[in-house]
Amino acid sequence: MTQIDRPYAPIDPWSDAQQIAISTYSMFCIMSKSAKHLHICTNLIGLTCLIDFRKRRSIDIVFHHVITILMSTFVHKNVQIKNQIVSVYHQDQNIYDIIRTILAIEIPTILLAFEKYIPEEQAKVKVAVQSAFALSFFYYRIYRYIRYVILDKEAKQLIDKTAPRPIDRVHIYCGVYGMFLLNIYWFSMIVRKGLKILTG
Repeated sequence: MTQIDRPYAPIDPWSDAQQIAISTYSMFCIMSKSAKHLHICTNLIGLTCLIDFRKRRSIDIVFHHVITILMSTFVHKNVQIKNQIVSVYHQDQNIYDIIRTILAIEIPTILLAFEKYIPEEQAKVKVAVQSAFALSFFYYRIYRYIRYVILDKEAKQLIDKTAPRPIDRVHIYCGVYGMFLLNIYWFSMIVRKGLKILTG
């Protein structure tokens, strides 16, 4: 959920390695269901975006960093540590699906970063990785996000319980829906790039 998530981002070895590491760690957290690692990962993602503000970024990246910090706060408030195993309010598995969905949007970043280092001479490999990135972006950032967050009634109930004060509710809703709108915008960029390649 950081700067290399934006399609057509320039090569930046340090930033790319950093984001691949965070994305891989996110995958580990999703599979391990460890509350301790979920806390570390969400805090790390938010901190990375906060530090990255020192660089000049486009408007969509600045917007992304702001809502990512809001999302990190949302996840942090909804995960408790109990015997080092993930524990969520009411032990509701669907609520845990929401938390996993938020972290899972990091996964496509790995393919995006990797694609930038494939030589132009290896066109077939590059196209295959780009296609895999587009599909994973749609699955994790659009389809799963809609299913487990946007259209899930329990997600709204969770947000309301987590943020009883109106100001807190605005804070969390801006993060949740802002991230979705940004993903739609970025996916439209991916589709336009794909159509441009197909049409020559």
